[in-house]
Amino acid sequence: MRNIISYFPKEELKDSTTLFNERGNVTFSGGGNSSSKAMLVSDILRSKGNERRNVLWIVSDKEMESAVKKAMDIWGDKKVFVYKNEQEVHL
Repeated sequence: MRNIISYFPKEELKDSTTLFNERGNVTFSGGGNSSSKAMLVSDILRSKGNERRNVLWIVSDKEMESAVKKAMDIWGDKKVFVYKNEQEVHL
């Protein structure tokens, strides 16, 4: 499945990687689904110099946890862990 990334425009993916390398961080928010974001993040992590970096991905609801994990498993090469806070916060 990861080979499908070769069909995407290289320049657009390169722009994200370049921005990350220049600034040290990137935030992808809003448009697109978790799979498209996972593809971009995985491409950044595969680029030279970023292989040992880690990502913290925060989701707004429990349904997104499994969707993000699945997408990162499909697109990426890194192990993905889900952190679940055992304490509920009531506001």
